[in-house]
Amino acid sequence: MEKTLKVVGELKKRGIILDYAIGGGIAALYYIEPLLTYDLDIFFVPVEDKIDVLAPLYRWLSDKGYGYEREHIVIEGVPVQFIPVYNDLVREAVGTAGEVKYGGTRTKVLGLEFLVAVMLQTYRPKDKERLARIYEESKPDGRKLLGILKRHGLIDRYREFLEKNLGKK
Repeated sequence: MEKTLKVVGELKKRGIILDYAIGGGIAALYYIEPLLTYDLDIFFVPVEDKIDVLAPLYRWLSDKGYGYEREHIVIEGVPVQFIPVYNDLVREAVGTAGEVKYGGTRTKVLGLEFLVAVMLQTYRPKDKERLARIYEESKPDGRKLLGILKRHGLIDRYREFLEKNLGKK
């Protein structure tokens, strides 16, 4: 994984992407006990706002010899899904992501409260499961989380999650 993260960091260093942060299941691992996840999700800010924001990134990686597997690029054996920031929440999440060290490599991971907000927004069955685990094993900052949820219109979804999954009103 460290080699994969070095390649992702190189994308930013070379100006192919402006910024990035790890999201999804791998990001959740920074806050809860290990869970099964298939790939590394990288939310990124593209250099240009155009239709095919993935083209420069895929071209550079392809030139480096990395191949494709469905929607993933396999980098150093790790399937990576590059997800362009697709709304204000994800853009803010990437912009405020914290820097962490994985082995000897610096990388960025979505903050816990933003990870919760993104999962509430996508709200797939696996997101609900991860959210429940987060509330069992970790403690998001309530004030910070509420601010994010209010800014991005997710308060009702949050209340629904708390009631249905944690028995809280």
